[in-house]
Amino acid sequence: MVKRCGSRSKGKTAFDFDPIQLAIGAEIELEHTCDRKVAERIAMDHLVESPDYYRELVKMEERLERKKQAVIASRKPAEPRGKASQLSPTRIAAKRRS
Repeated sequence: MVKRCGSRSKGKTAFDFDPIQLAIGAEIELEHTCDRKVAERIAMDHLVESPDYYRELVKMEERLERKKQAVIASRKPAEPRGKASQLSPTRIAAKRRS
């Protein structure tokens, strides 16, 4: 059985939730719908599950982004191969100056 949007938060209103968490949640849920009321209802469903749902989601996304950036920073740039990827004389001169 598929749960319908708003089924977990049935009987609740926006006033039953932390307004900051609800606003953050509604913005995030707009990724899934263009209807702000539906986004708010989805957010309310998640906040019924956990009052810190969006605070934790944002923290997790920030951790993943830091991890991703660390992996990118740890990679060496690819070595140029073939004539098409060789440095131009202008770029060689600029590299020497730096």
